[in-house]
Amino acid sequence: MGSLYVIGSENPVTLNQVGRLQTERRAEVLPLDRIASLSGDRSIVARVGWDGDQHRLMRERLVPLLLDSPFRSLVVSGGDTARLVLDALAAEGICLRGEVLRGIPYGTIVGGKLGGALLCTKAGGFGDPDALINIDDTMGRIDGDAR
Repeated sequence: MGSLYVIGSENPVTLNQVGRLQTERRAEVLPLDRIASLSGDRSIVARVGWDGDQHRLMRERLVPLLLDSPFRSLVVSGGDTARLVLDALAAEGICLRGEVLRGIPYGTIVGGKLGGALLCTKAGGFGDPDALINIDDTMGRIDGDAR
């Protein structure tokens, strides 16, 4: 099962990482409002724009997809984006479990609609060009160990 990446950062570092994930892992990159389903082994990158309507889109489109579809883990890039995702899920917070890579934490969502789900957060301008690929590999191992 693939991972869902919610990317709000416009930082060139993150955009390069998304491009590498798309090329190396055949991840599908779509604007948030065009994601119809989450299925299969392929990861999906949801691009979050900042036109003021994103919180509604999170609640109306992303949250139902997450609740109805299997996914290995949720990876969020950009601090404002992480806050938006957690708010839309009515989460109380994140129980940190460690670092996927140095400076890139992961944990489980506390409370809300996806309590217990794996979540990784990455600052927008942080990490080397293969950071998202390495996150994908590591989150897969973490998820496998948790089962």
